[in-house]
Amino acid sequence: MILKENSPKNEGYYRERKKFYSNYLVTDIFLFLKIKRILVNIMIINENFHDLFDKRAFANLATLMPDGSPQLTPVWIDYDGENLLVNTAIGRVKDKNMRSRKQVAISILDPENPYRYLSVFGRVIEIIDGDKANAHIDKLAKKYLGQDRYPNRAPGEVRVLYKIKPEKVVLFPPE
Repeated sequence: MILKENSPKNEGYYRERKKFYSNYLVTDIFLFLKIKRILVNIMIINENFHDLFDKRAFANLATLMPDGSPQLTPVWIDYDGENLLVNTAIGRVKDKNMRSRKQVAISILDPENPYRYLSVFGRVIEIIDGDKANAHIDKLAKKYLGQDRYPNRAPGEVRVLYKIKPEKVVLFPPE
């Protein structure tokens, strides 16, 4: 005997079956999102790529403009073992963009092998100014320029340090 979904005899059966599957589907989606959120919160950069932060490797920082278009800037980059660190001055385009729209992407090429790179998609989680930001730009000047103090400060310039939490990391070649 062939039962049709809309037959009166089968109406209750299909309703219960649909309810059964929809409950599992909803549960599975919530479980997936919960696991995804946990994985995002513990996203770290593979230690085999930490050497990129010791080298004079420039990064490309992508931010979002107010109209949603990308804005790309080469930057000096640092890593504190958990977050990427980008230093800039208040009022620059990347500063305005990161204050308004927290999503960023960063790509770092190995200066010794351009076919080895690291891409990070993440969010700004903290903005630090004052003495910490000034000390950090001096640290980067030592690494990138070999000078103890950052020589390109403009009069009245205020430095800010952005902490970026990785949410997705792409390595090439893959580990």
